[in-house]
Amino acid sequence: MFKKILFSSLLCGAVAGCEFSGSGNYTTGISSATDQAIQTIRAEDVVILDTPPSTEYTIVKPIKVTVNKLTAFHPNPSVEQAELELKKEAAKHGANAIIYADIGDVTVGLTSWGIRTATGTAITY
Repeated sequence: MFKKILFSSLLCGAVAGCEFSGSGNYTTGISSATDQAIQTIRAEDVVILDTPPSTEYTIVKPIKVTVNKLTAFHPNPSVEQAELELKKEAAKHGANAIIYADIGDVTVGLTSWGIRTATGTAITY
């Protein structure tokens, strides 16, 4: 009985702690000024820059995403899909831009018929 109560409380705490919306926005249960800024960033608002901005900017964090092909019969993951996933990841961390983006070629892995990896540095400016 104790295990069921403990599991139920942990599950409630985990579910109530954060929320992800399908639009690429990420929100947390914590409400500070920084988190409020993070909540306003949408994936479609994040830009991928060819060069670092000429204005002052802050590095949020390096990011890495992968896009997988479901089966051998599905099309290979596109560059656009990888860029969208990079933008979602940057928005999740409150960044409004990505610099040093590198979109890799499609490779075959042990668990996927096609994998495209993308990396970059999430920034705010």
